[in-house]
Amino acid sequence: MVSEWLSTAQAAKELGVSQRHVRRLLEARRIRHVRRSPRDLRVDPDDLALYRRGRHVIEPVDANAA
Repeated sequence: MVSEWLSTAQAAKELGVSQRHVRRLLEARRIRHVRRSPRDLRVDPDDLALYRRGRHVIEPVDANAA
């Protein structure tokens, strides 16, 4: 469920980086995410954990499936 996914601010805090850096990672498809609106991106917490362990997710997620 998307409501349990993290905001870019929460993801940035978890990674110890800026929100801008998180947005760049999302644009590069390094971490799976959904766009709920033009300004509201949500990060899959499981994929954030994979990224932290050095595994990068590149396939897009279907917003309707989340």
